[in-house]
Amino acid sequence: MTTNNKQETKNNKLRSFVICRMYAGAYISNKMGGEVINLLHDDHDNNYIYVNPYGYIAKEYDDTVEAVLLVRLLQKGCFEIVGIAKIGPNGQIVYPVGNTTKEKHVSSGKQLMAYEKKHDIRYGGIKLSDIFYGQLDGAITFKSDALLEPIKPIYITDCDHKDMKLDDKTNNLDDKRFPTQSLIAYIDNIRNPHSFEEIDALIKDNSLWDRRRNKVSNNKIIDRNFNFLNVIKKEDDELVYSNLYYYFFSKYPDLLVRFASDVLKLELSLPITIEREKDNIDIWIEDKNNIIVIENKIKSGINGVSPRHNFSEEGLVQSQLSRYYHHAEKHKGNKKTSYFIFLPVYSRIDISIYSSSKYYKKISYKDLYNFFLKVEFSKEKIDEVYYKEFVKSLYKHTKDRQIDYYEDMAYRFIQRIKTIKSNMAK
Repeated sequence: MTTNNKQETKNNKLRSFVICRMYAGAYISNKMGGEVINLLHDDHDNNYIYVNPYGYIAKEYDDTVEAVLLVRLLQKGCFEIVGIAKIGPNGQIVYPVGNTTKEKHVSSGKQLMAYEKKHDIRYGGIKLSDIFYGQLDGAITFKSDALLEPIKPIYITDCDHKDMKLDDKTNNLDDKRFPTQSLIAYIDNIRNPHSFEEIDALIKDNSLWDRRRNKVSNNKIIDRNFNFLNVIKKEDDELVYSNLYYYFFSKYPDLLVRFASDVLKLELSLPITIEREKDNIDIWIEDKNNIIVIENKIKSGINGVSPRHNFSEEGLVQSQLSRYYHHAEKHKGNKKTSYFIFLPVYSRIDISIYSSSKYYKKISYKDLYNFFLKVEFSKEKIDEVYYKEFVKSLYKHTKDRQIDYYEDMAYRFIQRIKTIKSNMAK
């Protein structure tokens, strides 16, 4: 090899990042999933990474990986970064051999069982191999030097979606196309130099990242608000929540007065009339001075209206918002009208495109949850059992994503640890 060729090889040393797509596939509805460890630290404060779907990477990238981007799919061409694991020079743990997936699994398993024995990998006092029923078949790919979690949402888009912009920080990788099926992808400094530089700069910006330690022992990896709506599979049902609001506001009018003051910034006085589905309006509230229209949305979008209800304005889309507005204005007399739409934090509904939307104020489910959470049962004389379940059911909709698969996996992970400990105590 000539001197020039040696210098070129040195200058073109392969460096790479792995994109690991998490929370994909039918298994996540009832299993832990190997990636459950990705956002955890073991009992010795070590963070290990499992790369979907099999726990190992393409051989050509062995010992080149500098970080693993832990992402979830937001929509085609766009991933949200849920964490970044920085990988050091000796961070790769498995080097599977074999021609088939089964052979590579067996090879990885042998390497990992020996590694676990040497490094005593435990979560909540239980060996990882015991948590995974006695065998580590591709359960760990890397040991990270540091786990970075975004302080605020961060998104990456690919070369086919350069114009996609979100409210939060969005980085476009203009020389990389994300796979539609595969759960693993690679960015390297040779094939994707611009994307590599973009991610490298992102990682080095310390203002974007938190370095928390998430351990089973401190119970910060999960905030499980299990409630009766989980049991009956109604935790995404708008009708159920509208009925619950109606129930508590009707039964406890003083609570409604306080809610209106603290959340809606309106002063109501007793007596108050509350109606459900008045002319299809979710909740209609009326006192001697006010009419309040509340539209509650969880999964559904804003519904359109018949062309005969020609209330569109300034070229905006006709919708139920306009119909409700005109109905209330028609019947208000001398009363003040106020309009609200309740939305989960994860909602991406842009109400500004709809006619009459300018009259509506958005109320986040986080604001609703925070209000109901601080209510004192004894002082308000509220039925504590039902009320506490109601408040816990709101929590899911305070999250920045509709389905928190990580919490579901982590819950099963913790339950598995508890089961092992219980069996050991017998």
